[in-house]
Amino acid sequence: MSLILIVEDEPSLRGLLARILEAEGYEVAQAANGAQALAALRTLRPAAVLLDLVLPDVDGWQVLRSSQQLAARRPPILVAAANLTSRDIVCLRRLGARAWFEKPFDLDDLLATLARLVATPIS
Repeated sequence: MSLILIVEDEPSLRGLLARILEAEGYEVAQAANGAQALAALRTLRPAAVLLDLVLPDVDGWQVLRSSQQLAARRPPILVAAANLTSRDIVCLRRLGARAWFEKPFDLDDLLATLARLVATPIS
């Protein structure tokens, strides 16, 4: 069973995503802010991370930057955010995000992308 870390500050969305991913057969860990996400990345070995960019305290951009220090342990990161610009996408690529979605997102697309990321080792 693959562990997915959901990093989302909105409790209702975080809970909904957790229930959906658990129904899909994933184990789920949750973080409500960037500091919790960074702590989870240091202690857990998630197969993938679903990351919101707008978070209290440490934002998703800093989580992406800090995750680069994990080297071989760095999980693939799927970013879900509202109002992504082309400049944001360039930065996401540069920081190593493997995929991204605009909120609101299509759940089937999100699940398919997440399954692909979990199944594909980082090269």
